[in-house]
Amino acid sequence: MAGWGATSSVNPTPSIQLSTGVVKVSAVRSTTLDVVGYFPAPDTSACLYDSGAPYFTTPTGGVPSLVSTESNGPNCPHITPETTARVDINTNWIKTVVTDPPDPLRRAAVCAPTQPRAGGDAPPRA
Repeated sequence: MAGWGATSSVNPTPSIQLSTGVVKVSAVRSTTLDVVGYFPAPDTSACLYDSGAPYFTTPTGGVPSLVSTESNGPNCPHITPETTARVDINTNWIKTVVTDPPDPLRRAAVCAPTQPRAGGDAPPRA
């Protein structure tokens, strides 16, 4: 994930620098994904002012793919599931509205999520 949101729910203000983190998918639903913090800490989470922040998957040697965007969650930082909005279910609608996207968007990938795997996930790449 990446975002310009606050780093705490106490007197929150937007960040002046981009923050990033790694999360794991904990549940896949028809229109949303639940994610939980993974790296750099278990309480890695979105916060106020992160609405719409992107969540990507980056396969080894592959191109990053947009999976979901920030929707809502509890006060931050937190270790409980965060609700994100799946983007794969909107691809057809986007193509009807954006009929001639700029060149970088033509190559952008949208990834359908998969069910979370039980344990054994490799640590994030540096």
